[in-house]
Amino acid sequence: MKYYKPSLSKSQIVDHYIQTLGATNLGGQVMIIETQAALKLINKYFLNQ
Repeated sequence: MKYYKPSLSKSQIVDHYIQTLGATNLGGQVMIIETQAALKLINKYFLNQ
């Protein structure tokens, strides 16, 4: 059995987090998820189950 580990480059993962999670890049690899984006994620994944 072979195991493949998918991976994204650091720049691709930053872009992915911005697009999918609404994260904000503060520079380099430092990212935050601000209140409005966090509330959207909470509503999507926890409140609408």
